[in-house]
Amino acid sequence: MHKDAEQGSANCVVSDLLNIGVYILGTNEFALIPPGFFNKKDKKMVENALRVPLVESMIGGTSLLGVLAVANSSVLLLPKIATDLEIEELQAQLEIEVCLLDSKITALGNVIVVNDKGALVSSVFNKQDIHAIEDALGVTVAQRDLAGISVVGAMCVVTSRGALVSPLASDEEVEQISSILGVKSDICTVNRGYAYISTGLIANAEGGLCGADTTGIERARIIDILF
Repeated sequence: MHKDAEQGSANCVVSDLLNIGVYILGTNEFALIPPGFFNKKDKKMVENALRVPLVESMIGGTSLLGVLAVANSSVLLLPKIATDLEIEELQAQLEIEVCLLDSKITALGNVIVVNDKGALVSSVFNKQDIHAIEDALGVTVAQRDLAGISVVGAMCVVTSRGALVSPLASDEEVEQISSILGVKSDICTVNRGYAYISTGLIANAEGGLCGADTTGIERARIIDILF
């Protein structure tokens, strides 16, 4: 998986996978990875890059963890397709609360952006969903799309220190994200200009992993904004 990394306090490892963010959910407490998907060396690279322990699980029997789930330091929020066994195993392994969102929307990672200060959610959710998300995550929720596009989670990567935003978003929208999430934010791409950045990047407050085609300029910008 690993190609190279930035030296210093922040680590940005380049993965062999273009869409690394589709499969892994990174937080400040743990990294959620699918079992059997990565070999031992790859797992160590994920662990070293994010500087957190790994937790293995499927969600709804699939490996698309970054697409299906979101988390902050208090809560892991899962879609209703998660099985009882998956939920029980995650509750046993994690020190944070594991919650299930009873909504027809299941690709939560594509439509929710959250940290410990706030959450941005897509227009695809109804009012009942919004209240449930707010109650589960314990943060104030703002509902809006970005650049008229509903997959806001695919267009942002946020940590407790900063937020990367797709260049498709307007300057006003980037400023609003800063206000909603309580961190500095700026535009960035991954994988040589790809605008749906969360598909190609996982990050927490300590470091990240980016897609195989992410350039040195993109990596430097990731580090500058997120860390």
